[in-house]
Amino acid sequence: MVIVDIAARRMLIEIKIPFARSVDVGIVHGGSVDPATATVIFRTGLIDFVFRLILLGGVVMSGGISPWPTVKTGSSGHPIKTLQYLLRAREHSAVVDGAFGPKTEAAVKAFQAGHGLTADGIVGPMTWAALVVQVKKGSQGDAVRGVQEEFQFRNLSGDPSKGPQVDGIFGPVTDAAARGFQQALSVDIPSVKVDGIVGPVTWQALVSGMLSF
Repeated sequence: MVIVDIAARRMLIEIKIPFARSVDVGIVHGGSVDPATATVIFRTGLIDFVFRLILLGGVVMSGGISPWPTVKTGSSGHPIKTLQYLLRAREHSAVVDGAFGPKTEAAVKAFQAGHGLTADGIVGPMTWAALVVQVKKGSQGDAVRGVQEEFQFRNLSGDPSKGPQVDGIFGPVTDAAARGFQQALSVDIPSVKVDGIVGPVTWQALVSGMLSF
């Protein structure tokens, strides 16, 4: 059973067929039911299945990439591990533990100071934009681990052996996951290129939590 919240509305979708492409559902609100279609995209070997919700003829999606998140000391959970991998990729010492503590703050401040940014330890849009590293098939290292961590964050199976492993090697599985993610975004954001290259736009979509139900 998958639960999708749209503002004050809640949709329950029960999927019984592994490769079902669409499910007709109804959204109950205010005593009435609006018809809707949930298109489910399953791709063999990928951990992403993406819902494109079409409600009353209009696509329920922002139409643009979600803004960069702002994280700082005390933050935890997503996307702190990704941040820590990116700091390591930029040759700053960081323990990848998912907690934004004093060591992560120190690494952020050092990175900011070295890139002409306000060294306040707060990771907002300007720091993210300077921090991300473009990676693609054949790339290796901590930036790749950051990408793979993002796909594991979207692993709805509960089995970490599914999808890209966090091994720092951008091979065929990671490439397929990146392309699948970009394809899902491009349905409603045509400017997104489906090329498997994780650049600023794809990074922003990943760390902002897009398509992470």
